[in-house]
Amino acid sequence: MNEVITAIAVVKFAILLLGGGITYIAFKAYRRTGEDSLHVLGIGFGVIMLGALLTGVANQFFSVSLELGVLANSIFVALGLAVTRTLSTCNNDRSSKSNLVAGSKN
Repeated sequence: MNEVITAIAVVKFAILLLGGGITYIAFKAYRRTGEDSLHVLGIGFGVIMLGALLTGVANQFFSVSLELGVLANSIFVALGLAVTRTLSTCNNDRSSKSNLVAGSKN
């Protein structure tokens, strides 16, 4: 069982590194370009990363059961993905505005 706990800790650490990198790059790109979709992407990955951090800490330091930790982590992943799902509405709103502007030039 200790091998499984160690493997979970290693995978959570990898998620934190990768998710943190994606979140950082997305926010940096958002600040540079002002694109709403990059802001939403950063928030979505931030939520997923926060879930990995909180559930990992809860499991390691507060003796939260593995089942409850997996459930909580799954909720954070679902919320993060739901946030990134709104990217399509950001892009649709922007393209609608572009079409309106382009149409008014004619």
